[in-house]
Amino acid sequence: MEATEEEGEQHQTPDKCKSPPHVVKEWIPIYEEELKPREGLEFANLEECEKFYKSYSHFIGFSIRKSTSKKNKEGVPKYKYYACSKQGFRRSSTNVKCNRKVKLTREDCNTMVGFRRTNNGRYVLFRFHEGQTHELATPSKRHMLHSNRGVNRGVNSVHRTLFKPLTCVNIDPSKAHCIINEQVGGSQNVGCSKQDLKNFQRDLKAFIKDSNAQMFIENFKGKQKMHP
Repeated sequence: MEATEEEGEQHQTPDKCKSPPHVVKEWIPIYEEELKPREGLEFANLEECEKFYKSYSHFIGFSIRKSTSKKNKEGVPKYKYYACSKQGFRRSSTNVKCNRKVKLTREDCNTMVGFRRTNNGRYVLFRFHEGQTHELATPSKRHMLHSNRGVNRGVNSVHRTLFKPLTCVNIDPSKAHCIINEQVGGSQNVGCSKQDLKNFQRDLKAFIKDSNAQMFIENFKGKQKMHP
């Protein structure tokens, strides 16, 4: 019964656009054979499945994301797929008012892995595609892969605390990132990229754009209460 369902199960990417007219060539990365995901490997739960594939992808040098899944009648995932973050193509933007240049992050990479729930509640690796269509991250850049930065990726409270005094003396985000890099002992410990700091500064300016004057007034009102 499961074999029939497996054959009918098709892996698809939501909102995947049509491929461009050119032919995308795949290549197979070179790595130790024992690291290769093999069909038939079993895992206790989906957390272990994701952890396993993340370890593999980060060693190879690419980021992953959760893809499609299929649940049974009880709402438990029966099939779960994880794909390369560069899978498919993004839809073209229809917002003519947007002047920001958006970097293309999808390159029609079909690297993926699929897990199927067994009768005993475990998950078995039953599908794997390793062909790549894009460059991989070098060892010195692997810690900045999106799926390798954990739940605290991006600009957190520590970064804001370190970034604020630097902006007060007109240090731009790129130089600020280098200074933070030195303070925390290396880029692998920073947890955010230069672009993250640039985006944070941009969003902050947009947030306070129409309230600069009011913030200035409220600041002096507070001082007036302390020193009438």
